[in-house]
Amino acid sequence: MTETQHHWLKLSWESKGSNAEYKIFRATNKCNDYNSGNFREIATVTGKTTYNDIKLNHNTTYCYKVMVKRPKVCPYTIETVSSSNVGKFTVCGTTLNPTIKAKTVSDKAIKVTWTNTKSDNGSTRYATGYTLYRSKTNNINQATAIQVNGKQDGSEMTYLDDCLEQCTTYFYWVKAN
Repeated sequence: MTETQHHWLKLSWESKGSNAEYKIFRATNKCNDYNSGNFREIATVTGKTTYNDIKLNHNTTYCYKVMVKRPKVCPYTIETVSSSNVGKFTVCGTTLNPTIKAKTVSDKAIKVTWTNTKSDNGSTRYATGYTLYRSKTNNINQATAIQVNGKQDGSEMTYLDDCLEQCTTYFYWVKAN
């Protein structure tokens, strides 16, 4: 589990096969009890070993467990595999939320701009890089990640996203690294 922003956690786990289905559960209390009824299912993903949990609260402890369901060889039945390992992570109290804007500059290009973000409210140092996410759906878990180098001069950040499909809607998210 990694903190990708102060209100956004990226979970990743070991693959159990290309056709495995993973159920992700989250709790905010009684985290050390794997069988606690406080764990609630928040997502199901198939064929991927990552999930972005966004819009989390500040200064809150989040605990996760991931269960995998995969078909057995013959006959086709479902085997449930679980682990007693519970990931626990406390979200920090400050936020790094860049303000993002996107503008069409041609029939195949969009210029994305955002505020260059300081590493925290009292810092003079800016983010060393950003990850810009692009998707054709309003779902960050289906997005393509684009790495953009940061600047230490405080100016606005820009990225020209070209070679796009015409007449297509794109969604963007950005996070400071």
